Amino acid sequence: VLKTVEPLVGLATRDTVQGPEGIAAFMADIWETIMDQGLQVAGPPITQYHDPDFNIDRVDISLTIPVMGSLDRVLETGAGRKIEKGSVPGGEVATIVHVGPYETLHESYQALGKWFAEHDRVGEGPAQEIYLSDPNEPGPNITEIRMRVAK
Repeated sequence: VLKTVEPLVGLATRDTVQGPEGIAAFMADIWETIMDQGLQVAGPPITQYHDPDFNIDRVDISLTIPVMGSLDRVLETGAGRKIEKGSVPGGEVATIVHVGPYETLHESYQALGKWFAEHDRVGEGPAQEIYLSDPNEPGPNITEIRMRVAK
């Protein structure tokens, strides 16, 4: 689906991690800090993968979590990461919704890449994943994958 999305402002951090375990630990570190600070989450978290040649052994990742209230302070996580005000750009995106385990996300990325090729479109900027379900709740994971469409 093509759609236009608004920019998102929230608390964000970026790091380079290794493998699925590194991604999970990165996200848990940020999430735990937000919860420990008593901040109220105002929407689904969004990760961005900044390396266009995604390499699972060296993942350049950022996480932005929209929260209620003031975003003017810098937080430090248990792992020493800094969390501060950040944003995810808006604009026209091509999107696909993946229902199922994170281990099969690559299938939806392939389908999105195929759509770009078939429609003579080019993606730009980092790939984004929006987590529409809580992985700790029963039921399948629901993840929206977005890629900005170049003009």
